[in-house]
Amino acid sequence: KDIETGRQFVKEARALLDQLDALLVKETDRINLFPLYREGAKRAIEVQNARVILERNMARLEERVVMEYVSASERQAMEVVRKEREKLEGKLEGLPTTRKAMEGREQRIRRRIDGLAQAVYQSGIALKGMKAQLGAMEEWLRQHEAELKGRQGAVKAFREELRRGWRMADQLQKDLDSLQGQLRTEKARAGMDAESQNQEERLRQLYSEAVAKERRLSEQIHDRLGSEGTARVASINQLRLRSERLRRKLKQVRENLDKRVEEESAKLRAKAQAERNNIEAYSQALDQLNRETENLAGEVAFATLKKVRDRFHKLVLEAEVGVLDVAWGRKQSATDKISELGRKLGAERKRLHKEFKGVLQQVE
Repeated sequence: KDIETGRQFVKEARALLDQLDALLVKETDRINLFPLYREGAKRAIEVQNARVILERNMARLEERVVMEYVSASERQAMEVVRKEREKLEGKLEGLPTTRKAMEGREQRIRRRIDGLAQAVYQSGIALKGMKAQLGAMEEWLRQHEAELKGRQGAVKAFREELRRGWRMADQLQKDLDSLQGQLRTEKARAGMDAESQNQEERLRQLYSEAVAKERRLSEQIHDRLGSEGTARVASINQLRLRSERLRRKLKQVRENLDKRVEEESAKLRAKAQAERNNIEAYSQALDQLNRETENLAGEVAFATLKKVRDRFHKLVLEAEVGVLDVAWGRKQSATDKISELGRKLGAERKRLHKEFKGVLQQVE
């Protein structure tokens, strides 16, 4: 039982490393591995979105100033670009501009993911029932084997059906495990996934281009404005200069964040590979332990397994990988049980060594 617990630990540790790899694949997703940088990026995105809203408001103000001075053809041209801008504004309104809005969006996404995770969990319960039924049928076949003599053809066909059932169950288990891994990854990057960030950046870019096109048309009319209109446009342009300085500053902030994330990701990637190797060593040691318990011989070396656990735990803490930390903590008691099994088997081996010294020496 304890060896099976160890194998479950290895399985879950591999799943955690796979989740880590999934977040390291895309450059935009990597920031989700580092909570401090993620929060900084969220604040920068909120300001970026607010700056675009400011662009919208300035465009509307300038339009009001210049519209009474335009010709019919100029009005028609300006209405075309204005409709282009307003078409994008419908999508723009959904972008979070405050911390509350950003957190609200993340919570909505996580609730949807939790709903999917619950469905996966229920499917897992159904799959356990399927496996229990297959196991019960196999047990029934073993218990009634004597009664079924003379019906080898039917028994063979039944066993083949059972094998097919187990293959299907194993494939379903793999599919569920994969889905669970994907949901954990999506939950970790909720609201900050690469696809959403790229789409939102593209939306901001398109909107800025539409506003710039509208502004170029307005500039052609500035020399016709009266003193009051000229003063109002000058104020709007001052705001635009401040907005542009803010845009450049935000770009620099994000570039600095991305640089730090890339540096930390490279370190984390190297550590993850090293720990993947350690987990494989752990798995091989478990296999060796299983063979030794079956043969009641051999040394039980669990000290190395404890080192693997400690090094992996240290990786999680150093990297501030929140998505892995809690999951690893749940493994502590299970791993301690394996260590206790190792100590018991070591004592058992010493006793057996005294009683069957000659046999054990041949095995060694």
